Amino acid sequence: MKRYLAVLALVALLAAGAAAAEKKRFLQADYATFKYDSSQTYWEFYYSVYRKAVTYQQSEQGDFSSQLIMRLSLQRGDSLWAQKAWKFVDTVADTGAANMDAVMVDHFYLLAPGGSYSGILIAQDLNNPALIDTVLWDEQIKPYSSSQPELSEIELASSITQAGAEESSPFLKNRLVVIPNPSQLYDEKAEQLFFYVECYNLYSAFPDPFYRIRYYISDLKGVPAAGSLPVDLKRKATTDRRIEFGALGLTGMLSGSYLLHFELLDTSHTRLAHREKQFYLYKPQHAAAGIAALNQDQLFLTSDFAVMDEKQLEQVFKYGSYLFLKEQRKAFEELKDLDARRRYLFALWRERDTTPETPVNEFYLAYMERVRFANRNYSRPKREGWHTDRGRALLLFGPPTSVDSYPNELEVKPYEIWNYDDLEGGVIFVFGDLFGINDYQLLHSTKRGEVRDDYYLQKLGKKADSDLFR
Repeated sequence: MKRYLAVLALVALLAAGAAAAEKKRFLQADYATFKYDSSQTYWEFYYSVYRKAVTYQQSEQGDFSSQLIMRLSLQRGDSLWAQKAWKFVDTVADTGAANMDAVMVDHFYLLAPGGSYSGILIAQDLNNPALIDTVLWDEQIKPYSSSQPELSEIELASSITQAGAEESSPFLKNRLVVIPNPSQLYDEKAEQLFFYVECYNLYSAFPDPFYRIRYYISDLKGVPAAGSLPVDLKRKATTDRRIEFGALGLTGMLSGSYLLHFELLDTSHTRLAHREKQFYLYKPQHAAAGIAALNQDQLFLTSDFAVMDEKQLEQVFKYGSYLFLKEQRKAFEELKDLDARRRYLFALWRERDTTPETPVNEFYLAYMERVRFANRNYSRPKREGWHTDRGRALLLFGPPTSVDSYPNELEVKPYEIWNYDDLEGGVIFVFGDLFGINDYQLLHSTKRGEVRDDYYLQKLGKKADSDLFR
């Protein structure tokens, strides 16, 4: 038997069409890749934990500590590529005096060859083991060119400062202290958006030897944002690699979703390389009013939904079909106007937002994380992963607490048992590959409303006296 940790999701969605009950997430994560050598990429991960959301216990010395166990699991293709576990501790002298609204930030890195990766990062509160959150992601790692001008991915930061001579910060990088912002969210206190990016193959690519860089903020349609001025700078290529960092003002901008663009140009302003990174801005007119102070039309106009075409709308609606009521599905299908469909779908997802006091719909983002994960890991010919039995369970109930995998038992067809420890007091889902084509069907579950077959092991070819009957 192969046993591996998965995730206890904070999301506990009810049956399709029912209302969703989701706890707020406390874990945020992001990453960026940088050039290392011709065969490997430097893959840097950033994560943050909301201090107020986790449990602090007083020690014998009188101070207070939170303790989290972090677990990372990464697959490359169909194989487990890396696993990592570590403890993350935060200590304050007095929880009454400390800033409990702050977030704790950390990072780590891996050297990765090219390939297709999917990963799970789990955070579990050791002072309250039932409190667990997770982030899923997929990434296509491509080795950086050794000759063409290229840009690293953009790292968003909450601050960037020059390091002192004796600086020992864990966020020290190229003589800079770069404090990452894994949430990609900037609130009303943030006057500037900080970023870090690396430029490669400059000296060999620019015989002038001059080139230009340009960075600016746009809306999701690519239109430069009002209230933030673009920056256009001339550079001289003296080495093949150059570190670029900077900041753009946010004070004149409205709440919503935006894109940060960074461009590498020749002296005639021809774009040679480009990166963009989405971020979110939350600036209520006054703190007491919260999201109510924001114009709902403005929230829509700065959301992903406002720029979706018909194909994208249909896709996002299809992905959410497990959640929407029959009447809601019918109403969407009857709408013919593109803008009306965008606004209706925005409203459907907005109803499920777990943090309506911000313009970021965390529920929607988390759900789409699962869609991408399911499509990457469970897809079959002519069927996307979200539409398989395992995909449906992942979307509705979140990742399981743990998975028992039985791929190679003698004369028994491969199967998996997904364990959800906090759902209805503890339930299981059993998926079996009955035809040997890596298509796992739901055979049995103890979850109310799901298919139940206490003799599922007989379908798998196992004898009835097995001690694994549930």
